[in-house]
Amino acid sequence: MLHHEILFALLGHPGSLFSPPTPSSKSDPDLAYRCTPLLRSLLTPSEITHLERTISHAHLIPPLQNFADAAADADAGESLYLRAVRRGVERMMDEYNDRVRDLERDVLTTGSGGAGVIATAMRREVEWVTSLSRFVGVIETMSR
Repeated sequence: MLHHEILFALLGHPGSLFSPPTPSSKSDPDLAYRCTPLLRSLLTPSEITHLERTISHAHLIPPLQNFADAAADADAGESLYLRAVRRGVERMMDEYNDRVRDLERDVLTTGSGGAGVIATAMRREVEWVTSLSRFVGVIETMSR
């Protein structure tokens, strides 16, 4: 059951086992979502740390998705460069969502889907999502 909550968190929906970022944790990209006290009571400290690292980038998913979704609503007055960046981010977010969906399918079909399996499968995504978020932040600042 925990794997469902982890997968939802990876899509930017913290659910009931993870708390959403607070204003102070938004500045700490390594631990934006945190395990709730209920989940903390069920896990060891090392499991908590591992799990929080696995979902460390998940708070960045909704803003990235919003930026990408704006590609469909982009008006003709928006610069060609900005529209191209939005479309590129849209493709990357589609790939990310496909990766999470494939991971969910694998977990459900094989029956092995502990937090460690999910963390290993998502390790690369943590890095590029974090970098992409920084890039989009710069683009948004420049386009204002």
